[in-house]
Amino acid sequence: MPSDHIESIELGFEPPEGSQYWVAPFIREYIDGSIVKLYPEPELKSFLHNNNKYGMIIE
Repeated sequence: MPSDHIESIELGFEPPEGSQYWVAPFIREYIDGSIVKLYPEPELKSFLHNNNKYGMIIE
């Protein structure tokens, strides 16, 4: 969960709509830096985006 969502809650603000499904920056960096290097085909990243059971938003 990205820090934007957590910080909003801690400060007493309403977090952005759907932000609980955003992928944390370190996970995005891992996917872009490691997974995509091993499997450069865009289909894998698209598969991860479309087929995760928790509704995470992977871009």
